[in-house]
This record gives sequence, structure tokens and C-alpha cells, in this order.
Amino acid sequence: MEIAAKRLLIAIVLALGLPTAAHAACPPIPFVFAQGAPFNAPQVNTNFTALRDCINALALDPVTGPLTSTNNEIAVWDGTTGKILKNGLGVQIIHTAETPTITAEGSPLTSRNTTAFTAQEIFQAALLLAPDPAGGENYDSLRGVAFAPAATTINLVNGVSGYVVSDAATTGFGGFPATVALFGSGVARGNDAKVWGINTLLSDTMTGAVSAGTGKSLNNEFDFNVSSPNTTVLGLQLAGGAIVQPASAHGVVLQPLDLPNNGTVARWTAFLQSNAGATNTFAGIGPKAATGSSIKSQDIIFGFRTSVGADDNIILTGSEAGGLELFSTNALSRAISIIGGAGRFAVQDGGGFTIDEKIVMQGTGASLGFGANVAHTTQTYGNAASTTAILGAAIHMVTLPTSAGGGGLAVCVDAAGVLYKKAACP
Repeated sequence: MEIAAKRLLIAIVLALGLPTAAHAACPPIPFVFAQGAPFNAPQVNTNFTALRDCINALALDPVTGPLTSTNNEIAVWDGTTGKILKNGLGVQIIHTAETPTITAEGSPLTSRNTTAFTAQEIFQAALLLAPDPAGGENYDSLRGVAFAPAATTINLVNGVSGYVVSDAATTGFGGFPATVALFGSGVARGNDAKVWGINTLLSDTMTGAVSAGTGKSLNNEFDFNVSSPNTTVLGLQLAGGAIVQPASAHGVVLQPLDLPNNGTVARWTAFLQSNAGATNTFAGIGPKAATGSSIKSQDIIFGFRTSVGADDNIILTGSEAGGLELFSTNALSRAISIIGGAGRFAVQDGGGFTIDEKIVMQGTGASLGFGANVAHTTQTYGNAASTTAILGAAIHMVTLPTSAGGGGLAVCVDAAGVLYKKAACP
């Protein structure tokens, strides 16, 4: 079906089977109706009756099906290549010329508002391929082609659309009955079969070559317009009803923008972008199990390549016992570095660091400071199992300005390793 003018002239020709000269002897039977008006039963009955009588008089393939229609359905006779006629309260378009394989692009039913572009041409342009009338990669059971001319003034021009309104209250697990504007389901039945639920393909040129257009934008968008504070929103939910663990399952995968060049030609600006004011919580990370005790959080894994080009990673996780944990099998990467200028770790009262090995200070001017408030400053060296070695030329202890006597004391070590005190070490 193709709609192209204010009033539509439809020529119904019973030549859907094998074309012959005898078929052509029956002229097209036209009828005219206003754009947007439905096919009605009297129109279908009157015109198909004349066409049926012509075909039968020529002793060609018999026309089968109801002689009259009361349901306002679309009825299709397909004398040679098909044997099925659908009539009923619903409408079905049944393409019966099924073959073991699909070898050519096409569609049994196409609706379009233009002849300027074919579905094949648009598809090739989205693939950034040069136009090739002989080529074709797509077969659709239902095809919509829409063109928005430069003078378009309405908000949306859509290839295929769905519009729904629901008064049905949802109950039970999953929330059914559900109302869906666009729905699809599929099954990967054969070995090595791959099925996509949604796959969009967008481009900014019809030529397949590098272009210099301006102001263009390629987008996929989900909008939610809420009027009630009692409404809930799930912007994008990934779920399933698996009965086994799959070989791999990744919720979201970011592939290079320039496949197969792996980022050498073009890259995404960012994987995720949360704009100012959009949310208070960028991400929530749950535990690794839905129930149980002492369960760690799900991991965040940072991948990197080592100095010899080997793949390695750092794993960040959280737990009650360990707090924020940083782990890697690469000993050199188990560190937190503050770079690019002055930085610090600030630990408020009641907090602290537990270090199992050592504190290493490197670089000119490195220092370790303990708080100036004696009520909150305690330094403990060594433990019951070992002694403490303090390496260096001196330990300088300075009394606080408010202490009696003021001044300071230096504990010095001479060349022989003898400890002595002086006002200042040499």
C-alpha cells in the first residue's frame, strides 16, 4: 500500500501470480476514496466481483474467497503463488510465496510517502556505502519508508510508529497486562544464530563519503514526561528469565565508534555522561549476592597494560571488614597516587589508616606530620614482638609554644651510633 496524494487512486489487478497475456486481458478496476478513509465492504465487494468474473470467464486460475465482505477487512486473492485468503475481524497480510532461503531484498508489504528514496538506498547510506541499485541487504516483513522534505512543519515524520493508551491495572510479577507501543520478540533457533531485539543504524550522508554538513545530529532517545509524584520511572531496564548461566552476559558494551579501526579514526567523547543537576547519585553498586552475611560489593575492574605490554587490572570493591579495597596481582599497581599538584588524604576524627606493611616517603621535601593537638595525637612505634628501628641522624622534638619552659630538645646520634641530647644536632 502506498499513499501519495490527497485522493488515492488504487488499481487492483489480479496478476499477483505468474504474469500471462491472458491475465493482462482483464483491465485494472479502479476506485477512488478520500485520503484517510477506510476500505469499506461495498467498495471491496463491487470491484472484486467484476474482477473475479473476468478472470473466471477466461478460465484462468480460479479466484477463491468470500463473495461478499461484512468486516471491512483487506482481502487479498493470490491465485497462483498463494492459496490463503484471510478474512475476519482482524486484518492479516499473508505472503505465501515462502522459500527455503531469502536471497533478495524486499518486503511483502511496504508503506511509503515518497519515491525519491527506496528502503535499500536509505539502508546503504546508513552503512556509509556508495549507492548501488543492484545491491541490497535487507528483507522486511513490514516496511515503512518516510521522507521529511525541507518544507516540513510538523514535529515528527516517522517510518513506523505505535501509539497506545492503557486503563489496565498491572498486577503480579512482571506487571501484566502490559501495554507496549513498539514490541518485538525473537528466537535464535538454529546453531550459531544471532538475534537482535533492537538494532538502529544512523548516518549523516547519502553518499557514503566524508561530508562537510553542519548542524546534523544522530540520536537515540527515551523521554519521560511525568505529572504525578506517585509515578515511577525506569529509564532503561535490562532483565531476563534465564534458566542457565550463559557463556557471557554483558549488560552494556561500548564498541569503538570507528570499527574495525579500534579508535584510530574516531572515538566516543565519553562512555557515560551525567549532566549537572541530573541526579544526586551517579551510580549505585549492590552486593555480589542478594542474601547472606559478609557479602562484598560488586567489583569495579580497571584494565591496563604493563610496561611489557601485558594485560592486567586493578579491582576496586567494598566490604564491612575491609572498607574500600584495592587489589591487583601486579604488586607495582597496588597503590593510590595523587598527582598533578598538591593533594591529600583527609581523615576526620574517629577514622584512620591501618597499614600492614610500611609507609614510604620519597622525594625531596617529603614529610610525615602528626597533629598539633596533643589530645588527639599519639604515635606508637613497635609492638610486643619486635623492636623499632628509627633511621636518620636525629629526632628533633619541639615543645609547644604554650608549654612551660619553651625551647626544644634534639636527640642526636654520633658516628659511633651513640645517642646523646643537645640543643641542636650538628
